[in-house]
Amino acid sequence: MIIAALLFLLPFYFVLGNSLLVTILSIAGLVVLGSAAAWRLVRRKTRTTRTIFFFFVASMVVPFQSIPREIEESAMFDGCTPVQTFSRIVFPLLRSMTVTVIILQTLLIWNDFLLPLPVLGMIPVIVFFLILQKYVVRGVSDAAVKG
Repeated sequence: MIIAALLFLLPFYFVLGNSLLVTILSIAGLVVLGSAAAWRLVRRKTRTTRTIFFFFVASMVVPFQSIPREIEESAMFDGCTPVQTFSRIVFPLLRSMTVTVIILQTLLIWNDFLLPLPVLGMIPVIVFFLILQKYVVRGVSDAAVKG
C-alpha cells in the first residue's frame, strides 16, 4: 500500500534517473579504486600488504598475480610510470575480470537501490548482462587456458 502511494508521488523517471546515477557512480568508483588498490597490494611486499593479501586470496578476489611481472618490467624499461603501467598495460589485460565485476556489482547495487520496483528494476540489468556476456565467457575461457 505504501509503495503504491509512493509510486504516485514520485515521478518514475526521477526515480529511474537516481537509480542510474547511483549505479554508474558506484561501479566507476569500484572499478577504478578497487583495481588500482588490488594492483598495488599485489606488487608491494610489506608485512601489512602480505597480511591483507592473505585474506583476499582466502576469498579468491585478487586476480593480479596472473599477470607476468615481465610485462610490467618491460613497460618500466620503455619509460612508463607506475600509473601509466597500470592504466595502459595491467588494466587492459584485466578486461574480462573487470566486466564480470561490473556485471555482478551492477546487479547488486541496482537491486538495492531500486527495491520498490523489482520486476522493472531487473530489465536494464538483464539487457546490460546480455550485451557484456561475451566478456564473461572470454574470461572463463582465458582462465581455463592459463590454469
